Amino acid sequence: MKVSTPEEPAKLTPEEVAARRKADEKRIIDLRAAYLKAMVDSHRAYADRLAVIAVSPDRLRAEMEAARRQADAIEEHRYKSPMICADAEQLGGEEAQAARAGFLEAVARAEEDLHAGLLAMLTGKPVAGQCDQLMDQLDQSQDTELMGVCMDFYWHYQMLDSPPETYSNIIRLSERYPELAPQDEQVYMTTAWLLWSRWVTWKITPARMPVGQGGDEAAHQFLLRGREHNGESGTYHLKAAKELWGLARYHNPRYYAFMAESLALADEHATDDRTRIESRKLLGHILRDQEQIDQAAEAYRRILEIDPDHELAKRLISDLDAPVEDD
Repeated sequence: MKVSTPEEPAKLTPEEVAARRKADEKRIIDLRAAYLKAMVDSHRAYADRLAVIAVSPDRLRAEMEAARRQADAIEEHRYKSPMICADAEQLGGEEAQAARAGFLEAVARAEEDLHAGLLAMLTGKPVAGQCDQLMDQLDQSQDTELMGVCMDFYWHYQMLDSPPETYSNIIRLSERYPELAPQDEQVYMTTAWLLWSRWVTWKITPARMPVGQGGDEAAHQFLLRGREHNGESGTYHLKAAKELWGLARYHNPRYYAFMAESLALADEHATDDRTRIESRKLLGHILRDQEQIDQAAEAYRRILEIDPDHELAKRLISDLDAPVEDD
């Protein structure tokens, strides 16, 4: 009796190998172009916001149009990329690589030109000047709209921080802003993230973030400050808990206590089932992080009190209730 043996996988022909390689090259180009388009869209949105507060609207509008023309030139490459890739398919291996590299280099250079153009346009001109003046008179300022625009400005131009790239300008603005708009929930979240993020950088590389020490506790205190003004907002408590999850999970578990307290408040003050479900789900997650399995399962079961058909909750409960096999 003849025993059959499994057939070996068919080997690809050189043409098929080349076709797959070229398809990979196309994906690389299009991924880079998609990222670039997101950057272009961000610059355009930023330009639109800056135009609102220009001291010289006509002049700034002309400069913005020039920046947008640069953005159009960059974005156009995104739609040309399949054509460029098709042209590259007619070339040999080394030539195709050179063509791809040249294309990516040209697009990257165009992106840098756009960024440099915006910086040259803004630094020392109306917006930068207004933000500098605002920072000098921040304690007296009541202009929350300008504060919001300047937060955006300093996010893009962190080299203007002191020390550079430490989020110091944004954080100063964010500490003043709630004194005027204490129920703006998002400013507490953004600032807390900046504070504990720079603490993480300081912990790893102190020289890179010399002002980061104590940022974890500063973030915690800032969220507590927001709680004073948003105590009856279920969404505030849920967002505050989410904001410190990475800090508690990867850096300092003592912040789990703040999270649990915030989630209890979120559940208490929620005005919709979605917030209650999200609060109970996150509570289950953090209890599981701390290996409190029975309590985690109970938190997930409380989701079923609201939505008996909640598939994720049922699956998580099943996973936690499953017997643990001995090694």
